[in-house]
Amino acid sequence: MSLPTCPVSRSNNSPSNPALARASGRASPGSPPSAIAQVSGQGFGEACPTVDRVRDGGRAIAIEEGLTAYIFTMAAQHSFFASLAHVPPSVLKTCAKMTAHLEVAARSTADWHAAILAGYAAFRNVVGNRGGVLTADLGRRTLSYDGPPSSRAA
Repeated sequence: MSLPTCPVSRSNNSPSNPALARASGRASPGSPPSAIAQVSGQGFGEACPTVDRVRDGGRAIAIEEGLTAYIFTMAAQHSFFASLAHVPPSVLKTCAKMTAHLEVAARSTADWHAAILAGYAAFRNVVGNRGGVLTADLGRRTLSYDGPPSSRAA
């Protein structure tokens, strides 16, 4: 699978910041973008919605993985939230900060709190019963543990 390419205008291809042009080795228009220019987001010319969407999705996936690892580490330190009625406020603040520029930023800390506690309640059930069936109802925004697969056989 190849990514779509977007036109790059030679007149817009060099960074407008002269210091960046020197640092990136792109002092002359029309030279290929360097890693520094790519990271800074400058020097690409015309916008390409498809590439932007793919990059944004990639960033969101990386943030999700990092946030999941962080929450799991915090949950492990707190018995996977089995004995806590509340997720530590520092965890909720970190979730909000790490996702402030993503679509999920519209979610409240109460939403994060409910999702984390529901997720770890299901996780504890799956681990404790050595498996099981989870049901997610996206309309009602619920996650339930329906028991081990053998208890559901009819």
